[in-house]
Order: sequence, then structure tokens, then C-alpha cells
Amino acid sequence: ADACSAISSALLHEYTGNEERLAQALTAAVAASRDIPAMSPDLKLELARSCLDHNMAEGAASIVRDVMRNASDASAMDRAMSVMAQAGQAELEALRAQREQRQAELELARQQYQRQQRLLDADATSDDAYQTARASFAVTQAQIAVLQAQIRRLGHRAQAVLQLRDGERPLGRGERRDRGRKLERRDA
Repeated sequence: ADACSAISSALLHEYTGNEERLAQALTAAVAASRDIPAMSPDLKLELARSCLDHNMAEGAASIVRDVMRNASDASAMDRAMSVMAQAGQAELEALRAQREQRQAELELARQQYQRQQRLLDADATSDDAYQTARASFAVTQAQIAVLQAQIRRLGHRAQAVLQLRDGERPLGRGERRDRGRKLERRDA
């Protein structure tokens, strides 16, 4: 009853656009879904999709893990993996779009910085204007570096999901590192 109520509330708040109450209802639905082992995997996966649509990745991940742990057949496992893969792909595309936007901003910041350098050399601008342009350029470079790191991290996570879906066991960080060390020792 709690799960049905929470899911119904989430649907209502999603329809009315009340984000705060929607988040509360989704959190309650995730918690209630843990207490109902007989809840259908498809309903749980739809709940996970709703969580992902509303930036509640942790709740979605716990539901998908539960579905995977209790999957009665390969089809249920594939559907669960598909939810995670779709979420990762959407997030990856959003990060790539943000990176492209920042790269355009970087080019503008580079041009402004170079202009301020020329003006400073000609004593036609203040040191403050030059420093501001330089800082803007540096900040935009840092933002791009952060986005690239997030894209790499998400790409590794998506690769692990695909490996699980395809029946492979993805290596953990320590295992990758150890395997690399073994190869280094062998090559030495």
C-alpha cells in the first residue's frame, strides 16, 4: 500500500510540476519498493527510470541492483541493464554538450585574453581588465578539464554496465591496476 501510494503521489507531482514533492514521493517509493519483494520488475524499472529522469541516480541504482539480484530470467536482467545503459548514455551526451559549450566559451575567453594582452602592451587597458580576462580563460580551461574527467568516469561506468550485460565481469580499479603492474613486470 505504501509503494502504491508513493508511486501515485510521484505521478501526480510529476504531472503538476511540483519538484519538491515529486522528489519526496520518489524517495518514499524507492524505500517502499525494497519492502515488497513481489513488486513486478517492470514496475520497479519504471520507478528507476523516473528516478533517473529526476536526478535521483542513487535511488535508481538501488532499484536496478534489486531487480538484477532477483531476476528470474535473462530478459529481466537485460531490461535492468538497459535502464542503466540508457541513463549513462543520456548523461554522457549531456556532459559532451556542456563540454562543447565550454569549448566555445574557451575560444571567446582566449580571444578576449589575447586582446587584453595586446591592449596592456600598448598601455590601453588596466591591469584589472587584463587579470580578469586571464582568470576567465583559466577558469574556462578548468571547467573543460572537469567535464572531460566526468566524461571519462562515466564512460568507464558505461563500459562496466555493458560488460555485465554481455556476461563479462568488469574488473575493479585495483584489479586493473594490478593487471597493469603484472604486465609492466613481465615487460621489464
